[in-house]
Amino acid sequence: MTALRPLSRRRALLALGLPAAAVACGGTPGEPLGPADAATATLGCGPTDGVAVEIVVASGFQPVARPVAPYVRVTIARTLAALGPATYRPGDGVLAAAVRQPATGDFEAAAGGAVRVDAVEADNTVRGALDLRFPSGARVEQAFRARWVAGPPGPRCG
Repeated sequence: MTALRPLSRRRALLALGLPAAAVACGGTPGEPLGPADAATATLGCGPTDGVAVEIVVASGFQPVARPVAPYVRVTIARTLAALGPATYRPGDGVLAAAVRQPATGDFEAAAGGAVRVDAVEADNTVRGALDLRFPSGARVEQAFRARWVAGPPGPRCG
């Protein structure tokens, strides 16, 4: 088994599938992005190129692959079946990462905080909450109910 290793900020963002786009949030620290049920979840690639669950929280329901700012994208390096109730800490570079894209300006990776997954429902909807801090001083506090969006068969990681 290969040991997990922390990633540089650049590799972590690339692993999140963010070429030059990213994640966003409201202008006021702690301001919610939108309604809790506007989030989406799908299969993605984790920071070590393994399977992950990607959650996009935005001002309204949007496609996971190309959301429109402002939004936050969280990647948790777990399968959907293993996601269960837990708290993940973005910034550790191994299990979770989060980035925000404000309505204007550049994206940034979370510097601290937590992503709490409360449940994965029978229809694969992921329920939980974000409490994320960013280097700019922005903070995102947001409950979410991310509807599962099926993508192409299996992620193409690597």
